Amino acid sequence: ALTQEGKLNDARKHLEALATSYPESLAVHMDRGRVDMLLKQPAAAAEHLRKARGLCKPGSAPWCEATLALAEALLADGHRQAAADILRVSAALYPDFGSPELKLRSKELDPGPKGSGDRLR
Repeated sequence: ALTQEGKLNDARKHLEALATSYPESLAVHMDRGRVDMLLKQPAAAAEHLRKARGLCKPGSAPWCEATLALAEALLADGHRQAAADILRVSAALYPDFGSPELKLRSKELDPGPKGSGDRLR
């Protein structure tokens, strides 16, 4: 609710408190990553998204969502090759990577020639 109201710093504070109480909560780590991305702090987002990814069964729908969000955070933080690598390896290990929506978002991040802009493609 705070995020929707544009109170991102308040949302972040509440999520930090929740993470202390619920360190194994996938939802808390995913939300922390999303809020950090909105706050234009992709390095912090990537840290939380890695934690979220580690809490999921590899190849599961939540894992795919966390993987894609992590790739987006890495890209936003200037780690283009790392973002491409995580998507390439994930797709190779799990050919049925995510839902149709996630597959579309993943294809949008597919690596193109270097210098092709902020997005991978």
